[in-house]
Amino acid sequence: MRVVFLAYSEFLCVKQIYKIRSTEEIFAILEEHRVTLSSMKANRAHLNFAKDINMWEKDLSRVSDTIEIIIQVHYDLNVIKSEI
Repeated sequence: MRVVFLAYSEFLCVKQIYKIRSTEEIFAILEEHRVTLSSMKANRAHLNFAKDINMWEKDLSRVSDTIEIIIQVHYDLNVIKSEI
C-alpha cells in the first residue's frame, strides 16, 4: 500500500503543507490487521508471542490515532482558511 500525500501550499504562505489523499484504504488495512491479531490472540499458542502481539496492537492503534489527528488538523486548516 502506498500513502499518497498531496501538496497543499495555499495556506498562509506556508510552503510545505501536505494532506493525505484518501484514508479509507489505510483504515481498511488497519482493521484487517487488527482482525488478524485478534485471531492470533484466540490461539492457545499466542502466549509465546503475547509481547509481540501486544506491541503490534499498540502500534496499529498509534497509527490510527495519528491519522485521525492529521484528518482533524486538515479539517481545522480548512475552517481557518475559510474564515480568512
